[in-house]
Amino acid sequence: MHVRTKDGRDYVSSTEKLPQQTNIESLEATAKTKNNQLGIEITVNSTDPTNSSHYYRYEYEETYKVVAPKWYPKKAVPVFFAPGSNPPGQVVFEDRTYEARTCYLSQNSNELILTSTSDLSEDKVINFPVRFIPSTDPIIRNRYSILVKQYVQSLPAHTFFATLKEISNIGSILSQTQPGFFYGNIQSVANPKEKVIGYFDVSSYSEKRLFSISLIY
Repeated sequence: MHVRTKDGRDYVSSTEKLPQQTNIESLEATAKTKNNQLGIEITVNSTDPTNSSHYYRYEYEETYKVVAPKWYPKKAVPVFFAPGSNPPGQVVFEDRTYEARTCYLSQNSNELILTSTSDLSEDKVINFPVRFIPSTDPIIRNRYSILVKQYVQSLPAHTFFATLKEISNIGSILSQTQPGFFYGNIQSVANPKEKVIGYFDVSSYSEKRLFSISLIY
């Protein structure tokens, strides 16, 4: 990758090769208890028969229907009387003229979800958890679907994201791992010592959607 900024500075990345294409075989949703909380765990399965993928990153996009459990078909409307009146006004209830009980929402994952099969005898991702939804979460009360995206990465890319995840998870300044500047694979052409943040990644891609997950409360 070669980038030229508006002020004429040039930046280049290392040469990247597209990894082996490996498709998601299946998504599973099973009831599970985590930290004493019953919920649904969504897991992914994938196999590379060529044994050359090894490094995987996942994202997801979930879409769901929410129906307000405590809903009233009328709305409160303030009515003001003439100035100087006592009381100055009152609240009346009117029928709702628009849909206010049901809504549909979509949201994307906001964490780094990584796994590796490099230490396994076969290049298989087996029941790897990408999402856990507690049974108390209203997003699975009605209709729910999740689109899971799988990226096969190179070892340097995996190392970069794994390090970024570790740094992001540091919760105390007293932690043993103290973050410094985090270099990627992009550098300045004119000044190789310039600190540049970012990583240019080339990944093969696969996706699969799972529909209609629900729990009985």
